[in-house]
Amino acid sequence: MAGPPTPPTGDDAPPRLTVADLRMLVSDGAELAKGAALLDAGDLSHLARHGRKLFAEARGSTTYKTQIVFDAGAVDPTRARGRCSCMAARSRPYCKHAAALMVAWQRNPDAFAVAEAPPPGAGGDDKKKKVKAGKVDQAELMRRGVDQVLTVVRELALTGAASLAADRADQVRALGENLREHKLRRLSAKTIGLADLLATSRGGGAVDELGYAELLGDLLLTARKLERHLGGEALEDRHVEELIGKTWGKKDRTPVAGLDLVEVAYLHRETADDFIIRESRLVDLAGTGHYAEKQILPRFLARRTPAKRSYAGKVLRGASGSLYPSYPPRRLDLDAPSVVDLGPADLTRLVDGALPSVGAALALLQEHRRDVFAPDTVPVAIACAMVVAERGRLQLVDDHDAAIALPGDHRVTDRLATALTAAALRVVIGDLGFDGALPTLTPMAVVVDGGRGLQLRPISVADLAGKTDAAEAPGGATHWAAAARALGLSAAAIALGELREELAGLLYAGLPSVTPRRVEAMVARLRELGLGKQADLLASAAARTDAGERLEDVVKLHQVLAIALTRLASAPAIDRAALVASAMYTSVYVRASDEVLAPALIAARVARGELGRFEAAARYARYYDTVPADALLGHPYPTWADGSATPYVVLAARSAPAQALATARQFLSGAGRLGARKVAPPRMAVLTALRVLEQIGDRTGADGEARSAARALLADLVAGYPDATVRALALHTQRRLGEPVLLPTSTAQLGALRVAVLAGATRDERAAAAERLADAGDVEAIPLLRAAHAGDVTTEVRDAAGRALGRLGDGDMVDSFVAALARRRDDHAAARTAAHALGQLG
Repeated sequence: MAGPPTPPTGDDAPPRLTVADLRMLVSDGAELAKGAALLDAGDLSHLARHGRKLFAEARGSTTYKTQIVFDAGAVDPTRARGRCSCMAARSRPYCKHAAALMVAWQRNPDAFAVAEAPPPGAGGDDKKKKVKAGKVDQAELMRRGVDQVLTVVRELALTGAASLAADRADQVRALGENLREHKLRRLSAKTIGLADLLATSRGGGAVDELGYAELLGDLLLTARKLERHLGGEALEDRHVEELIGKTWGKKDRTPVAGLDLVEVAYLHRETADDFIIRESRLVDLAGTGHYAEKQILPRFLARRTPAKRSYAGKVLRGASGSLYPSYPPRRLDLDAPSVVDLGPADLTRLVDGALPSVGAALALLQEHRRDVFAPDTVPVAIACAMVVAERGRLQLVDDHDAAIALPGDHRVTDRLATALTAAALRVVIGDLGFDGALPTLTPMAVVVDGGRGLQLRPISVADLAGKTDAAEAPGGATHWAAAARALGLSAAAIALGELREELAGLLYAGLPSVTPRRVEAMVARLRELGLGKQADLLASAAARTDAGERLEDVVKLHQVLAIALTRLASAPAIDRAALVASAMYTSVYVRASDEVLAPALIAARVARGELGRFEAAARYARYYDTVPADALLGHPYPTWADGSATPYVVLAARSAPAQALATARQFLSGAGRLGARKVAPPRMAVLTALRVLEQIGDRTGADGEARSAARALLADLVAGYPDATVRALALHTQRRLGEPVLLPTSTAQLGALRVAVLAGATRDERAAAAERLADAGDVEAIPLLRAAHAGDVTTEVRDAAGRALGRLGDGDMVDSFVAALARRRDDHAAARTAAHALGQLG
């Protein structure tokens, strides 16, 4: 290095930069914010320049060599490129280390030493050399990361979230992304989550004070735990995996064998720090628990790596492998398993091995939540034969009439409705946690009896955590509290949950708001609940003169109240006498009503949010019970063209098959009749006619003539109907009726497409699979397409799956698509998909 620095001037010196130049060079604002945070943290050293190049070393999991090269002789200062030895530099123009170097140059060019030659290992234009990155003290990096987190937590706790600077969320996010390189997995994820919450709040979104308090508390507790670990305290292996992250070799994992595994969900998600996770959620039929096989890849690598396979519809018989030290679902590395078709006996074992009651599931959750570092949810499979739809919320009910809530999200209702149509519920599989004080099960799959044996149907929904459709209750009550009161949760649990939320509001506002006068009422309510020690802790924290000293006590109290809330978790009882089964959904019960309304009035109430989907189904059934079969079959307009009425038309066809067959033939001949005029039949009416033919053709009663005629008409449709999709649907109907048919797409090809629609490596592959399944008329893929429409992480695949459902004539989705149109202001993309699907349905 040369002596004292000189100002960078002349054609051979790097040009000075303005802030505008900097933003033009590093156009990715997030990467620029990360770079600024890295520089502010002191992670950039050995600043130097030589000619029109800048050099530095950046601290991370190793020491990275970073440089900026300005084009020789260029007047434009933005003619530059970044180089770095980190992996991220391979996929973007400027990594955060290069961005940090650019920020350092813009802020203070005089801080750069002038070198007579490029630093060793920096390389040159004529010959590039690879230099092994120097190792750094990993423990020291972790200590620095922990200290930075504690600093952020203290700052946020003192100032409150509402008064932060505009760029603070970006800085917190940059810190979170740096923490992953320091082997601080949990701190990284929670810090990024906190940054997202701060950004949403500052952008005018809904303020999640409880989520904010839980993130802040988790960061503090995790940082303290890691401080003790870095001071010599040993960690359990599962805490190492959860808090730090480690590459576990096969010798470090626990061998396991003899598992019979069934995939209940195939999940595809993206993390905040640009990792792609593809995951099979598995249940052991022998009752040993829940497992997960994961593929975790950086985004740039995931695009060119084949996706892990899905095992949908299969059993991994006698599977073996090794277990990672993790919480349930236990992460599993599988050896080559024996894959066989999922059969009725396997599903019978799954039903027999499910938890027998809601109470058993709650006991499992209570035990799980005793560990403060455990995930928020625990996987369960609960034997439940009944769903109650009441007061805007769905509940699962066991044989002892104990209930547990499902998320208040319309997509859960839609997925359950399509899964439970003409089927009896046996088991629900999902993740059990809390929505406020309300125990809530997020479902992934159900086992149902569809009349032809047990079936496993996926019902997972994408990005569900924390979402609800319910409007805020009167008086400012939160969603969960209003639902909990309506569902009969214990008053003590609700009061404690509301106290936690009030304490979270104080943390959101900042610790200076925790004053004796402000918490006086809270202290009194804690004493009323028999929590005297907790009341004393809150009173003593508020009495501290230094607001910063209140942090540990307030966070500890918030955590203790969460544990107390878990112990108070209970299942409210259901009064079966006040309920009736919802028509077409034998396992779904609604509050009994004698009201009879016309379909148009029912639809209007649904649109206003006065009736849920299942309550509406009960009222549709009551109305159609008053309509004679002759009217439904002999005067088909508009009933046959109304997808929500199709099930009732099919039921009427049982009592008058000859008349139903005549009307179906009329529509399938290519013309209908409206009054005295001939009109082209609506496509939904054609699809209803196909359903009627299947109903008549499947009957084994006395009317053999109608049965034969229905099958003959199906054969005619396959041979010559002008609509290719209708021809394909008719062909698959023949197959379900046991007719010997030759499918244009081989069974193997269809199987590959069904796997790809859920497990394709890219969104283009998954979307293309959905389109090809529709081209093939594969109605047996409808459950998978519904899962993709509700659960895929990308809008493009959800759109392709929704359109495919419309092309395949999935009349059971009509209500869901209509509801999506009604919510078009909130989700324009879903409404657009619904409009196209309804157009296909006619």
